[in-house]
Amino acid sequence: MLTSTLNYAQNSDFIEIVKYADKAPSGHNTQPWKFQISQSSVEILPDFIETLSAVDADRREFYISLGCAVENFCIAAEHFGYDYQIAEQNEAGISIRLEKTEKPVDNHLFYQIEKRQVNRSVYNGDIIPEDTIRFLQSIELQPNTKMYFAKIGTPLADSLTGYVMRGNGIQMTDAAFKTELKEWLRFNKGEVKKFENGLAYNTMGFPAIPRFLGEIILKGALTPKAQNKSNLKQINSSSHLVLFTSKNNSVEDWIDAGRSLQRFMLEETKLNIFSGFLNQPCEVKILQEEMQGDLPVNNEFPQILIRIGYAKPTPYSPRKDVGKVII
Repeated sequence: MLTSTLNYAQNSDFIEIVKYADKAPSGHNTQPWKFQISQSSVEILPDFIETLSAVDADRREFYISLGCAVENFCIAAEHFGYDYQIAEQNEAGISIRLEKTEKPVDNHLFYQIEKRQVNRSVYNGDIIPEDTIRFLQSIELQPNTKMYFAKIGTPLADSLTGYVMRGNGIQMTDAAFKTELKEWLRFNKGEVKKFENGLAYNTMGFPAIPRFLGEIILKGALTPKAQNKSNLKQINSSSHLVLFTSKNNSVEDWIDAGRSLQRFMLEETKLNIFSGFLNQPCEVKILQEEMQGDLPVNNEFPQILIRIGYAKPTPYSPRKDVGKVII
């Protein structure tokens, strides 16, 4: 319940800020967060009902998703005229204290929150100019997060692509992984409206169809060969791969990796650059460990792998009404 002692205007501001935090990306679009509003703070709480036990057993991507929501929240808080302080950040959630200021901060990233989207389509193959890449490389990240760029066609990009292919070989022969993925696919408008989450048919690039027909089609699509073919086409149409790493494999660093990732994606959105996830090798523990020792990442932990490039916009993922995520 919302605290009754909240000033009406402040109450309204906090709800508006939460609306922008809620637009963060998350694994399978699970939206695994709840928001608890008090008189001078907001808590971003993990919603453990929305977990992915097969693909994210250690909840690494779960907390990265919460970090993305935190970054949106902080940017929106400044826009609405509040200073913020992260009071707590751990597996129980993130507590953010807010204090009204005299002047809002006009952060250009605020205007990208509603525009940002994960783009799973085949891109147009254009290469991002070097000066733009240098700008993206200069984006300030959270202290324990780093990122590594690999231009498509270079040895590092080829090595990362190989890990994606191997990840597909493991995941697409895992019955639990495939069952979970099917559970989060929304095959038609009715399912999108009912659940308001998950991987919607139009964001995945296929037409609306009945679930029974979709599951029949998936039997041929969820194979290592089919997924590798699709991912190779996506990668080869992109400009670069970008790997995000963290110093520690901890909840705190996962949250900070999410904050860094979201900041990056908002900056690229402003430049009309899109990104899509290729997290297979980070999700398979044996491959994550192998990448840590094999790639030039200074023994850091690989957390998120994305491809970036130019493309046409795609439909946006569904979102729950904010009233369903405020407790």
